[in-house]
Amino acid sequence: MQVRLPYEDDEEYIDLGAAELSFYAILVELLGRCAPSEETIKMGKPNAARAKSILKSLVSMHDLEGVLGLKFLLPNDNSMPPGLQPAHKMSIILFLERVYGIPDQDTFFRLLEDAFLPDIRAATILDMAAIAESDMALALNRYLCNSVVPLMTSHAHYFDDCDHRSSLLESTLHTVYRLSKCRSLTKNQLDTICDFLLAYAK
Repeated sequence: MQVRLPYEDDEEYIDLGAAELSFYAILVELLGRCAPSEETIKMGKPNAARAKSILKSLVSMHDLEGVLGLKFLLPNDNSMPPGLQPAHKMSIILFLERVYGIPDQDTFFRLLEDAFLPDIRAATILDMAAIAESDMALALNRYLCNSVVPLMTSHAHYFDDCDHRSSLLESTLHTVYRLSKCRSLTKNQLDTICDFLLAYAK
């Protein structure tokens, strides 16, 4: 969804919504970084398991999926849109990975369909809109290639034995391939996407 920003010429305008989102995103990321690793929990330390349970009680999986499923506003120029930013979702994914993980195929496909693929499509839309070097486009590329695509690569085994989701598989391959053609990608970002495509094809 592309919008014209009504406050882009107002130097005194403060986006309070974005400021609140940034505060909570930073808080969630900090909590995620405090989460004990699976190796620590497997060592049988009771405090580690208790700490992860406390973190789960603070932020539910339902809330995480809800934020990840929110759609970005796409600008018509080089400015960042108001509200939700790609960096906010990066913090959510860090918490998701460190606290909950992706326990099963259904959860993975739900995130893929409701959150990841729409965000990848947003990046390709900006590339086609001749603002491939805009702040939002570059931020989307960082978010996708630092958080989303590596997560998809590490869980590529969930694509096995899922012929019943053939339309989602086809959409995933087509959408990620379109992402790989974006002009604003760095070499490292392109390599990250290629790593996923290779993992997907195995």
